[in-house]
Amino acid sequence: MNDYLVAVVAGIFVAFALAFVWYSPSAFGETWLEAFGKRHEDLRSTVRPMLWSVAPLVLSALALAVVIELAGVNSVGGGALVGGAAGVVAAGAMLSDYLFCGWPLRVFAIQAGYRLLYLVLMGIVLAARP
Repeated sequence: MNDYLVAVVAGIFVAFALAFVWYSPSAFGETWLEAFGKRHEDLRSTVRPMLWSVAPLVLSALALAVVIELAGVNSVGGGALVGGAAGVVAAGAMLSDYLFCGWPLRVFAIQAGYRLLYLVLMGIVLAARP
């Protein structure tokens, strides 16, 4: 497996690991549920959504890898900057969902914050490859 593919897989892993922490009860999981007016008992199995959530992470990692490669970014700081810019775009795009769907502000902040942070981390991983 070449370094490029290893970095993409590592970026996907980092983003997925962050989701487990971010949406855990000790971080934002309880607040997220509360903002929707739900309890753990109200949720169906989370296995299917977790498996499907890998697809956008793969697409994000591949797209970010291409941008980092085309921009010639090869430093951790540069990767964080490119990932942060992508995160701002993603969070901005989510703003219309927040406005049209009537989400509570807490939901938007938790969702957008996760995407911003995972793209920063993914950018760092992708830019740090040898």
